[in-house]
Amino acid sequence: MAISMGSTQRNIGDIQLFAELAQSPTTVVCKGYQRSLDRFVLMKLLRPGVAHDAERVRRFEAEARLIARVQHPNIVAIYASGSEDGRPFIAAEFIDGYDLRDLIAQRPLPPELVLFIVLNVARGLRAAHAEGILHRDLKPSNILVSLDGQVKLTDFGMASLADEAAGPEVRGTPEYLAPELVRGDPPTEVSDLFSLGATFYEALAGRAAFSGNDTGALLDAVLNHDPLPRLERFTRVPPEVVAICGRLLRKNPAARYPDADALIAALEAFRKASGLTADAAALKAYLEAPEAYRSPPAITVPAEPERLAEVGPALPPRPSPSPRRRMHWGWGIVAGLMLVGALGGSLLFLDETGAPSPSAASIEEAAARLPEVDTSRFVGPPDTDADAGDPVSVPVQEAPEPESAAIILPPDALAVTRAFQQDTTAYAGSAAEPPEAENDSGPAVGLLAIHVQPWADVYVGEDSIGRTPFAPITLPAGTHRLVLAHPLFPRITREVTVRADEEARVNVSLWGYVGRLRIDAQPWAEVLVDDVVRDTTPVHDLIVAPGERVLTLRHRELGAWDTTLVIRRGETQQLRFNLYTRTRRR
Repeated sequence: MAISMGSTQRNIGDIQLFAELAQSPTTVVCKGYQRSLDRFVLMKLLRPGVAHDAERVRRFEAEARLIARVQHPNIVAIYASGSEDGRPFIAAEFIDGYDLRDLIAQRPLPPELVLFIVLNVARGLRAAHAEGILHRDLKPSNILVSLDGQVKLTDFGMASLADEAAGPEVRGTPEYLAPELVRGDPPTEVSDLFSLGATFYEALAGRAAFSGNDTGALLDAVLNHDPLPRLERFTRVPPEVVAICGRLLRKNPAARYPDADALIAALEAFRKASGLTADAAALKAYLEAPEAYRSPPAITVPAEPERLAEVGPALPPRPSPSPRRRMHWGWGIVAGLMLVGALGGSLLFLDETGAPSPSAASIEEAAARLPEVDTSRFVGPPDTDADAGDPVSVPVQEAPEPESAAIILPPDALAVTRAFQQDTTAYAGSAAEPPEAENDSGPAVGLLAIHVQPWADVYVGEDSIGRTPFAPITLPAGTHRLVLAHPLFPRITREVTVRADEEARVNVSLWGYVGRLRIDAQPWAEVLVDDVVRDTTPVHDLIVAPGERVLTLRHRELGAWDTTLVIRRGETQQLRFNLYTRTRRR
């Protein structure tokens, strides 16, 4: 029987909710403990404010039904779904680890690990497509990597059956939308493959394949920009891998792999030929110690890159990419469309064959059809407890924001966390210890307000409490071990004392724990810090741990150049290099 606390339940059946992990405008994601099977589960619930919205409930229930149809080791399993006291819920497999977005944020991943991850996602995608299910929101934050190196595809909240996908609605995240979806065409299996290609690129390059200052510019990039030249600069990425990724990112759907099977065949063929056959054990080793991980040497592949990329039906040669159209006025592509309309003309997008594609909805209309994206995340505990010392104050406006930073939690959204905390007389904060039995009297409690720049995932002991910003949380009176985790910064550990009926405050700027580099090079260079590839120039605000660091600039023809830098906390260094003359100036 469920026990209610305000508008939020503490128990659903025999599952006790106790730690909130993430939230979105429509859902709350919590960690739960199922006593009958002695296991942790992930609970996704509709917020009370939308639980009576018939369309939201229909989509939520459809998500559970669709994913329950697919039983595959590379897809997060659904254990149960239903509604209790009018609140729809989904109980799913709990993955102790990270999402791919967090891993990419630290640095570009080694190519052999990217191949392993993409191969496993493709296998999960093949299983979904075999059931007629399109994911429609494949991106790094929806790919989970467990601490033991398992890869899982999750969050089918925007999924649909292929025979029901036609219609005016555009679903997905703009950076990963296939061009045909922007033009208003219905989604297909190869639309999911394009999204996987954008994710593939991001894992290799450490940055998104497509970007823009606003949604219009971003969608213009998806339609017209070719990101491959930047990826080709990475000397550690074999050209065969660039070719496979490039085929996934073809603007013309017919030029991509015809299905997930063909992609899997291409990946397996290259992995076998090159010897880059990383497995779960290698991925686990990387997660345990990224700095210590070393890639194995690749074997020279005799086949031509494009030939390996085109396992499957033969395709016509890929034409040379045309220059991306650039809009220099403030309103970007939207203003461009308005200008064309005012002149009585029409705007046509060209596919890879040079033929005009249908002049469907404008980019502005496509952007308007995009839904709110559910940014619910599955978060694992931090793997280190390093204390980086006292923070240094820096301007707040320099802080980038995460996907969910604009979402403000109402007080009731934290009730599931408070329910567990108030029921625990000696909160140990250990993920290995299930919640204690309910105690209606409860111990003395106080409030803890946490403000972090730019943001952080917050842990009390080993259990996640959520991502800042959020409302003050309730904790039992006493001393607690607080961990602030952000993939680009050192983990910060603090002992905080909460007093009964009082509010304690923690204010931390993570920018004060690191230095930043802004690097430009002529003609261009791959950037390594302490022999770890971080990016290619130009580089803006590269975050580097304090201390003496070896900066390496590497160019395919001009060779490598090492220089030693002293990185200080809170300091930004602007560096310019000329690789032709081997000169440097600040």
